[in-house]
Amino acid sequence: MLLFAFLMTMTFVVIVVMVLIIVEMIVFIFIFVIVLIMFVVVSIFAFVFVMIFIFIVVFFITFTFQVVMMIAFIVAFLIIVSHISTPPFYLLLPLYEIKERK
Repeated sequence: MLLFAFLMTMTFVVIVVMVLIIVEMIVFIFIFVIVLIMFVVVSIFAFVFVMIFIFIVVFFITFTFQVVMMIAFIVAFLIIVSHISTPPFYLLLPLYEIKERK
């Protein structure tokens, strides 16, 4: 049971990370194609403007993805830790104890 929970958590994390990476790659390819089209169609000035805009967009997208991945890893780690220790809700027990003391 414990091993099953661990494997389920790990597979979930791997799937989430893979999906995020695939989405990121698709976005990058899409943006790259747009840049090429802009370079062919429009003048250098517009190209520079678009490049700056795309750089900002890509930076924000990758930053948010990194944050999401970090959160996913932290959550998965907490789940794994809670499954490894004997009760499943081991991490929530201190919260209940604090409430009872008050």
